[in-house]
Amino acid sequence: MFLLDTNVIAELRKAGDGKADAGVTAWLAGRDASSFYISAITLMEIEWGILLLARRDARQAARLRAWMDTRVVPEFAERTLPVDRAVALRCAGLHVPDPRIEGVNKSGASEQVAGTCPIKAQSAAIPRGISSICNDERARFGGMSGRGGFVHTLLERDAWIAATALVHGMAVVTRNVVDFAPTGVEVIDLWRHS
Repeated sequence: MFLLDTNVIAELRKAGDGKADAGVTAWLAGRDASSFYISAITLMEIEWGILLLARRDARQAARLRAWMDTRVVPEFAERTLPVDRAVALRCAGLHVPDPRIEGVNKSGASEQVAGTCPIKAQSAAIPRGISSICNDERARFGGMSGRGGFVHTLLERDAWIAATALVHGMAVVTRNVVDFAPTGVEVIDLWRHS
């Protein structure tokens, strides 16, 4: 069973126009659709995107709304996994990595992974206040490493998706391998897999 990340669902939207990555569509077409699930977080991310888009392009937002309501929601009606107690508890553990595992520093935080934040890991120690320039919630989960460098921190939405996959024994299908790497979840990158 596979948990499809939001970027995979977005790629499938392009398939009707013939613009989707051929490797992605071929991989998905070669498997039973009943083995594909999404997280409730994916629905939240799509809805969030539609609401943001509506502020600047109502027509495009309406097209995305129709796609979500007539394609995504019905297709995954019985295969949308909720954030429940087991997922919540597993997600909490993802924010407290085991320092005995390689790649986790002595302070218990995962080491910086390139590309996770616009702030460069090589820069001097980053004051806590300036970490807020990261444009998502990564900066709020992890803080500074004991050596003064910015550490890889897990995007909260990705943590929920990873926890869902871990609880249900699924692989996450995504393009964002780096974002899921610290979680230990099995990741399949269809853009490189094919």
